[in-house]
Amino acid sequence: MPERDRPGAARERADAKELTEWFAKVEAYYVRKGDAADAVELAQKSRGLTAQILQSLSAKDFDAATNSATALSRTCKTCHNFYKKS
Repeated sequence: MPERDRPGAARERADAKELTEWFAKVEAYYVRKGDAADAVELAQKSRGLTAQILQSLSAKDFDAATNSATALSRTCKTCHNFYKKS
């Protein structure tokens, strides 16, 4: 389906770009905090996954974008289980 016919494609790109910015902030926070190398690594992995999502959306490879989004969700959950305070 051409992107212009795909509902939500522009929103998906905007969301992925926003997440990329947030993960950069998360990475910077944990670098400054120190003693959280795994959090830095997870933020970097998340930024890479959002980049893959953007590439896949640009290529109209929505299956690959979905796979990257699923991996991103798992990465987020891993980090939140260790670092997010309720």
